[in-house]
Amino acid sequence: MGWQNLYPYQYSKDIHGHGPLLGLDIKLIRAVAEELDYDLVFMRIIWEKLLQKLRNGQLDMGLNAIKLPEREQDFWISDPVRRETTVLYVNRHNQHPFSFKTVNSLLDFVKKNNMKLGVTKGFMYTNDTINLFIKDPNNSKYLLPADEDATGFINLINKKAAAILIDRTVASALIFENNWSNDVKRYYPLKFETKNIHYILSKKSVSQETVKKLNAAIKKLKQSGAYSKIIVGYLFPVMLNVTVNTWWYFYIVVIGTLAYSLHALKLAIAEKYSLLGSFIFVSIFALGGGTVRDIMTGSYPVFFMKEPLYLYIVIGTTLAVFFITYIYSWFYRSTGNWWLILRIRSISKKTVDFFSNYVFMIVDAMGLAAFTVFGVIAALAAKAFPLVLWGPILAVITTSGGGIICDIMRNDDQPASMKDNFYPEISAIWGFILSLMINFMVRSANANDIFTAVVITVIGTFLTRLLVIYLKIPSPSFAIFKISRFRHKKT
Repeated sequence: MGWQNLYPYQYSKDIHGHGPLLGLDIKLIRAVAEELDYDLVFMRIIWEKLLQKLRNGQLDMGLNAIKLPEREQDFWISDPVRRETTVLYVNRHNQHPFSFKTVNSLLDFVKKNNMKLGVTKGFMYTNDTINLFIKDPNNSKYLLPADEDATGFINLINKKAAAILIDRTVASALIFENNWSNDVKRYYPLKFETKNIHYILSKKSVSQETVKKLNAAIKKLKQSGAYSKIIVGYLFPVMLNVTVNTWWYFYIVVIGTLAYSLHALKLAIAEKYSLLGSFIFVSIFALGGGTVRDIMTGSYPVFFMKEPLYLYIVIGTTLAVFFITYIYSWFYRSTGNWWLILRIRSISKKTVDFFSNYVFMIVDAMGLAAFTVFGVIAALAAKAFPLVLWGPILAVITTSGGGIICDIMRNDDQPASMKDNFYPEISAIWGFILSLMINFMVRSANANDIFTAVVITVIGTFLTRLLVIYLKIPSPSFAIFKISRFRHKKT
């Protein structure tokens, strides 16, 4: 049997082609169809035309519909496929003083200020009050309908709409794929209900017996674990990337990269590397772990080629320290005031000690925390399963891979990264914890839960590193004793 299947999420090919969300829903329905031994033909169409073609029997099935009494009269509705919620997005640079916390106060605010609220034509949201407001012809002057969700975002960015209502998962995919995180932001104080998402089928072209088989296939997909694998592999990388593509995480990453660069420079200066040699050494130390991770997972080009900011930090840090040492050396040699020289030396030593003992310890712990999360995201994006195995492994490679390579380059007899330093173990522990939390979130796939998991991991990794330093906890090692002489006890 062939199904004329719809993709009703209005993903705009003209904007950015097919993204992770498309992969998620297509993968789910393909897994169901494979269980039923059905063939699928995919089409892209807006919601209004979708419903009309389903009524006429021109199409067999549509994806991702909310179950409503009026829809049950016209269509077959499958068992729940997954859960979803509506969210509100606003322009990041908008000057409107948004302060509402309920749907009714949102709608009152829109009416009072004569604002345009962006919606998608024919789409039903997870809040009944919103749906009734949209249906009322008297409210049309407050609405800016769009054929596609991507168009709604473009209207928001261009300030044609003051805010838009959108499916949470679609929003995450569109923002990630089109790099809109600097232009739009989610309005978190306003909470909407979470509802089940179903397949919607034509009563004219699909029999009730076929719907029963479809529901049985959905149930089997969830019980077998295949459903969880699809959700983790396609949806979570998008949600995690949206979570870490925020201003606060950006600064943590910048600070962490700076800490890695300074630590590598300290080693390079002690071993009297040249300026170019220092730059190469620092680049490998700070960026080597992420590079090895990307090569292992087949992510090309590697991360610092896609985002040159990391390389700029390495170059800037190396040059800054280079010029500071030369200025200090020149001043030390040129002045004849020994009291001033001793005074500057004392201040310099205290400054360096302060930064080494306190500031560097803090920023290095922040870097460890940020890069641990990146390792788990890489495991998700590469569909490396089981996640509880590959998440910690790639977290360790991301945080410590560069240091291990540098230890080998230096021919160090006592490589700290693999002996006494309890450092990679922390990223392994918290990479495992984050992977475990993600596995538990598969059923809900809630963006708020993912955000909470990332925050817990960042804070937990940071505090664990500080605790290890304070208590001087060494890496666990094998209990090997050296026996120099052994004698039988005399009787």
